[in-house]
Amino acid sequence: MKKLTILALHLGYGGIENAVSSLANNLCNTYDIEIVSVYKLYDKPAYKLNNKINITYLINSDIAIRVDEYKKILKKGKIIKLFKVLFRDYKLNIFKLIGDTFISIKTLNDKKNLLIEYIKNMKTDIVISTRSEHNILVSKYAKDCKKIAWEHNHGDINYINDVIDSCYNIDSLVLVSKELYNLYKENNKNNKLNLFYVPNVIDSVPSKTSKLDNKKLVSVGRLVEVKGFDDMIDVMKLVHQKDKDVTLEIIGDGDLYGHLNQKIKDNNLDEVITLAGFKDKKYINDSLANSSLFILTSHSESFGIVVIEAMAAGVPTVAFSSAEGLRELINKDNGILIDNRNINDMASKIIELLNDRKQLKAMGKCSYKNSLNYTPNKVYKLWLDVMNGKNE
Repeated sequence: MKKLTILALHLGYGGIENAVSSLANNLCNTYDIEIVSVYKLYDKPAYKLNNKINITYLINSDIAIRVDEYKKILKKGKIIKLFKVLFRDYKLNIFKLIGDTFISIKTLNDKKNLLIEYIKNMKTDIVISTRSEHNILVSKYAKDCKKIAWEHNHGDINYINDVIDSCYNIDSLVLVSKELYNLYKENNKNNKLNLFYVPNVIDSVPSKTSKLDNKKLVSVGRLVEVKGFDDMIDVMKLVHQKDKDVTLEIIGDGDLYGHLNQKIKDNNLDEVITLAGFKDKKYINDSLANSSLFILTSHSESFGIVVIEAMAAGVPTVAFSSAEGLRELINKDNGILIDNRNINDMASKIIELLNDRKQLKAMGKCSYKNSLNYTPNKVYKLWLDVMNGKNE
């Protein structure tokens, strides 16, 4: 059996981590799989992994992940935003900030060195990289194996060029949406780089779908700025003004938990919005099956697995169109995309759908049907094409 190695930043909660876990679970009968996780955040992975899968952790620290976020903000020149994020994480505790800074500098240095050492010495047939910074190291140091990069994020032309440049010695680049695939195909200046479109996948289609007979809304995601949960609270404030029976459950955890919890209290929405924290997939599936709408307010989204999971439960989605990857998933038959991040329009559409059960249930049926395009049997045939280098 051939060995497949997947490089991941961590195995905590997140879309890429969900995708990595699903890929490993569905290929572990075909390949001997090892996941190399740079950081160990929890005692066990956030998403359940088959016992056949081996996990190697390089660093036991979460501080450096936080610093990675700061570096990305600083790289974009958003100084004011950086100070806001630092205040969010440290308030006025300067001594803790200084201490964590020294720890993070050492950790980030260790991160690169440990990863280089691992890549140089790994014995594998295929390696999949999930980050552009890892693509560079795989390009430079991986030997005697097939090298695959897996890109999930949308970005401007500069970002696309950076990703392509990072794949200078990579065999194939896998994109998770048709829009991404077309963008990279137009800008691919690396003639040796094969491009593949492989959508993300849901592990299974649940046996129970929603009756869409209540006024419960659900959202799932990391509590970080890019997911736009501040806007979601503003939307719910408008919805609650018009219909006191509508409730929202937000499932997920992250750095903004305290901030969002306080905003909910400040707007007197304690009885309306529930922050459920991190939950496993069974809990999420059960919650979706007992809801009527899935709400997503992300500023950017590559290919929302949680949206497919909602669709599999027969639940329509209302989202902002700024989440680029959703344009492939959501159409007028199975959900609604709101332009210009207009919170008034989103609130109005939510109320409109909850009061039109005929349309809501028609959308639910279309959502369920669409989710069947992203089951393992269909998607993993495409992954086998990638492994075998079989392109269009």
